[in-house]
Amino acid sequence: MTKTLDDFYNDLGARESGGNYKAVNTAGYIGKYQMGEAAMVDAGYYKPKPNGNYNNKWDGQFTGKDGIYSVEDFLDNPQAQENAQRIYKQKQWTYIKNFAQKYDGKTINGIPITQSGMLAATHLLGQTKLLKYLQSNGRYIPKDGYGTSIEEYLRRFAGYDVSEITGLKSSSTATVQPNSAKSATPQQPSKLIKIGIEMNVDKDGNRIFTPQEIGEMSPDEFQENLPLIEQQLKDGLIKPQAQDYSGYLNPVSGNSKLFSRELISQMSGDEYTANEPAIMAQLQAIEIPTDSELETASLRGGTVYVRPYTRSDGTEVRGYYRSV
Repeated sequence: MTKTLDDFYNDLGARESGGNYKAVNTAGYIGKYQMGEAAMVDAGYYKPKPNGNYNNKWDGQFTGKDGIYSVEDFLDNPQAQENAQRIYKQKQWTYIKNFAQKYDGKTINGIPITQSGMLAATHLLGQTKLLKYLQSNGRYIPKDGYGTSIEEYLRRFAGYDVSEITGLKSSSTATVQPNSAKSATPQQPSKLIKIGIEMNVDKDGNRIFTPQEIGEMSPDEFQENLPLIEQQLKDGLIKPQAQDYSGYLNPVSGNSKLFSRELISQMSGDEYTANEPAIMAQLQAIEIPTDSELETASLRGGTVYVRPYTRSDGTEVRGYYRSV
């Protein structure tokens, strides 16, 4: 049975606060849907702050919409919370619709990308981090301050009929086919993004797996994709990749630091933005390896691991590999 829009709101509220209209978390998010100041501005219940510092201290002014003039008024009014969330979801869709339609119906890291899942992911982390996740084809996996991954929300909230919000035919009834030769309908060739670069596809449009991706599959994923893997091996499409990183200097940063997939996935949104030019430059030159690939390269003398350390100003630096 199709999961409805009401189901979507009920389940989102249950995940956010256990359905508690009076909930307030340690970061200042309030109500059943854990709305912050910026969200309440979008919903029309809170006046924009002149300084733009939406820190959830609620030291600004409410608009009086639905009779809400304070946090207490909002917590005491379940209907206002439902109204605010529905307005907010309409606003969020306007933020993501231009790129959401491009990714709707695709599969990333085994997760079906749907309209409802993208709305929920935007609720968790905002449209910028959702876009970066989609553009990176799941290499960049952001989390909120409590450690909740964007992938949890994309998976948990996939397949609800939110067409009333989006104005589009719902993706909720679509059956997501595994990327394997067992799929009933052959996939059409498509552009798959790997941090901004197209990935290779076979003659049927299926993504060509790398040895690293195969090694990282769960047993179920491996069995699901086994026919396609065997065919790609037979066709000579899956080939080991040995990269020599010795002497590499990033043309943007000018240093020998190497970005790995794991290092990128640990970055905050601000960190990713600050490092994006250097990441893209490395991608174009030598791609983005895994920590395992860089460790293997270190055995050949091409890289060295720099252990985590703390700078004199107190800044903690994660461990990373650099070329030698």
